[in-house]
Amino acid sequence: MRIPRRAAAVLSCALLASAGVGLSSSSASAAGGVTFKTERYSNGVEITAYSGSTRIGYTGWRKDYNQGYPGDTLCVGDNRRDAKNVTGWASTGKHKVKSAGHTAPFRKCVTKNVPENRTYKIKMCVNSSSSQWCSKAVRVTS
Repeated sequence: MRIPRRAAAVLSCALLASAGVGLSSSSASAAGGVTFKTERYSNGVEITAYSGSTRIGYTGWRKDYNQGYPGDTLCVGDNRRDAKNVTGWASTGKHKVKSAGHTAPFRKCVTKNVPENRTYKIKMCVNSSSSQWCSKAVRVTS
């Protein structure tokens, strides 16, 4: 049985389009999302990002003097060479740290004193060349 030329062209386009949709869907799901876990400590909070069960990086807040940092400290760590980078910031307006442009493993902290006994929020984002995943804002105190 012979298919008319126009019907064959329409069928070919439909098959290619559906194949393209399938490919882009599986690529997006294969790239996977990022999940976040928040842990609280007596003097701070840490947000950790995971891709599946693999730790990507973290953003941590420590109030006042901690591990040699003489103020309120925000740190980020990028654990993997995976073309993703980590950004963390606090609503203090003084704390923002990025791992972009640095080779993993990478850790950097910013220490600034802010008024005591105030509530702020921290947030973490993981960025790739085509996607961004961000945690929920988490309350911290100074």
